[in-house]
Amino acid sequence: MDKKTLMTVEQLQGSQSPNLILAAAIACMSSKMNLEQQKTFLGLIYVARAALRHNPEQWVFSVLHHEFSKLCGLRDKSVDDFIENVEVLMDVKARLNYLNKRDQVVKNSTNLVGDIKSIPFRQNRSLIEFSFPKTIWNLIKDPDIYVTLGMQSINSIRACKYSIPIYSFCRNYMSADNRHIAPPEMTPEFFRDFLHLESDGYANFGNVKKKVIEPAMAELNKISEINIECEYRSQGKKVVGIKFRPSFKKNVIELNRDDAAQLDEIMKLIPAKYRLELKSVVTKHLDKHGVDYCVSNIKYAVKTTDGSNPAVLIKFALEKDYAEPFRTQKEVEKIKKAEETAAKTKKKAQEELSEKEALRQQQRALEIYNDMSDESRAEVDEELDAYFGPKPARLACYFLDQGVSL
Repeated sequence: MDKKTLMTVEQLQGSQSPNLILAAAIACMSSKMNLEQQKTFLGLIYVARAALRHNPEQWVFSVLHHEFSKLCGLRDKSVDDFIENVEVLMDVKARLNYLNKRDQVVKNSTNLVGDIKSIPFRQNRSLIEFSFPKTIWNLIKDPDIYVTLGMQSINSIRACKYSIPIYSFCRNYMSADNRHIAPPEMTPEFFRDFLHLESDGYANFGNVKKKVIEPAMAELNKISEINIECEYRSQGKKVVGIKFRPSFKKNVIELNRDDAAQLDEIMKLIPAKYRLELKSVVTKHLDKHGVDYCVSNIKYAVKTTDGSNPAVLIKFALEKDYAEPFRTQKEVEKIKKAEETAAKTKKKAQEELSEKEALRQQQRALEIYNDMSDESRAEVDEELDAYFGPKPARLACYFLDQGVSL
């Protein structure tokens, strides 16, 4: 096998930015798959794009199984289980250009993966070989409408299978030039169809909100580079419009389609007269460690310097990772804040549930009372004087005290 086709995670991340630059025509077509399959499919595209940068005509791609699992944040699986899971993608039909963002692509269907197999490799490791159907390969090779998906964010998604398609949908409408572009409003019918929710039993929009939208937004707001809010437009009691409002988190550097734009954004953090001197140093660490590493250490050095030349401290900070404790503390604070938010959400849900249960008991008590004879109701009315509140509430308390199941 040609060794040029086999790339480690470090080589992959060094050969392109830590993001997946994807054609908008295929960015939102993975919602019918489970979470592992979605992450796997996007990882396969990431590997293929890295290889195509070296050989634009390459058709079959290769990656070590354990390296690929590390890249995508997949759970520990044997290579046979991995292949079996991916083979499902060979039968999944993807609807291309579902958002009508690419005129050149017909709104049709195609399989996601052409072929995949494992080959024994040295030291008891397995090599994954795979290919794509021609339509998907063309979109990967030469997309002219781009979507940037953070591989670190995709790697970190664990809880909700709908997080990736909602994340991809929002990123379709975001760019570095306009950091607060709102995606178009969707009808509930379009949203259900987009995520294939009808087959999952989400006819009630309340279930869509609680089990799909809110969990996905909570996860993405915690682990990704964007924050998402959602607005609902109603006519009477019926929701008729859904509108996501994504925005980049503060101080997030958006990665454009080329690494030069990314580097330029980071270099702006350094005083102008030192940029030329430090550009090669920053480039090296950017390729090796990624954006967050470089940004945190440069900010640390610039803030810590006593007014003298900060270039020396920036070099040492990048080499020794002086900012690591601050990134760790920041992550701890993010997790703590997320846990506090989750606790508040859970408490609110429990209070709402308790309120609903009380209303249900009152309704049942009123039904029992109305079914009683006039004489029995008169006896109950006399007993109600010992209770406080509206009559349905007093009736519920009375019947519960009498041992009546509501």
